[in-house]
Amino acid sequence: MSKPGPKMILIIIFAMFLAPVLLAVYFNSGWSEFRPAVINSSGQILEPALKLSGRLENYRGVQVDSEVFSNRWWMIVYAPNGCDSDCQGRLAVIRQIHRSLGKDQPGVGIAVISGVSLAVNQVEQVHAVFEEIIQLFDRDGEYERQFSALASAESDAVNQLFLLDPMAHVILFYPAMVEPAGIRQDLTRLLRLSPQEAP
Repeated sequence: MSKPGPKMILIIIFAMFLAPVLLAVYFNSGWSEFRPAVINSSGQILEPALKLSGRLENYRGVQVDSEVFSNRWWMIVYAPNGCDSDCQGRLAVIRQIHRSLGKDQPGVGIAVISGVSLAVNQVEQVHAVFEEIIQLFDRDGEYERQFSALASAESDAVNQLFLLDPMAHVILFYPAMVEPAGIRQDLTRLLRLSPQEAP
């Protein structure tokens, strides 16, 4: 079998570089029925994303810097009246979403931010059921103002889920009627696109 000549090699190289260009023109020209799949989020995308700021405290009254939300994804529930039964119901769903992430669980934290001072017995009650959840107190009401402004006009921010990216920006808001499977799908997609090392 004879080797291809220099002209044939040049034609092959030219064809290799030209083929992707021709395919791109074909698919974008309208001659083809092909359309890329549109990926929709189940939550409401917040634009522009908001970097949370304000004074938070744990139940011992120790100040916690908002930077605690950096370096991993966070699912945050805002409970202005404390984590009552509605809040705990929401947390139960969020915990199931978190557990369904499997090996990606360490890349996602869960927090509940309360608008009232955290009573030790309430903290312990929530912690007994949801031990992986961080509970914080919004001392100055700054988080209430921020979360209320982010929630849509038809939705109250109370006991709703907000998703923070690893730079502590709120990027998505999930009203109560959003299916847990949709939230999990969004999280899985975000974790795949922006993998985080476990803290």
